[in-house]
Amino acid sequence: MFPFGHVGLSILLVYLIDRAHHRYRKGAWVWTDWDFDVRVVVVIAVLPDVIDKLVGHVILAGSLDNGRIFSHTLLFWLVVTGLMAASMLMKDKFPLTARAWPLYSIALLCHTAFDQMWLEPETLLWPLYGMDFSSTDWEIMYWVRALYTNPYIMTTEFMGFCSLATFVLATRSYMVDRLKDVLRYGRPRGQVQKD
Repeated sequence: MFPFGHVGLSILLVYLIDRAHHRYRKGAWVWTDWDFDVRVVVVIAVLPDVIDKLVGHVILAGSLDNGRIFSHTLLFWLVVTGLMAASMLMKDKFPLTARAWPLYSIALLCHTAFDQMWLEPETLLWPLYGMDFSSTDWEIMYWVRALYTNPYIMTTEFMGFCSLATFVLATRSYMVDRLKDVLRYGRPRGQVQKD
């Protein structure tokens, strides 16, 4: 999957789960009321690709050349989820992570699901199938071709773009002052909490 799909759909899913969890308390679905930092969701949504593309396609380009390695495994998800859960012990230093770590964990798991990693069990369940990752004949044109020939990628990118557009419109992040609040605090104006 490409960035719009990962980021947009992760924000939407995390937001909907957060709202479903708090609906009984608030009584209404309001886009500008949430308990997570959208900046963290964006970083987590693309983190496996950033790590694996850098390691697999840049550092190990001559030997492995695979963009789905360590960070696309369940082991990576378990380690990162464990670290986020440990942030509960340091609530003063990481207040939003401590409160919303299950949502961030879901965003990270979404990356694995959106990449359909169950189709590559050797990578998903690494190291259960051995310590090696498969080598690929990767080229940048694969991504370009996939964007206009693969129906799954076209659909998820469109859905992700629509989710991001809805987020921007609903939070009025197209206004400079609102965008600054989202970039600085991870939430729109009126929702900034002094933790």
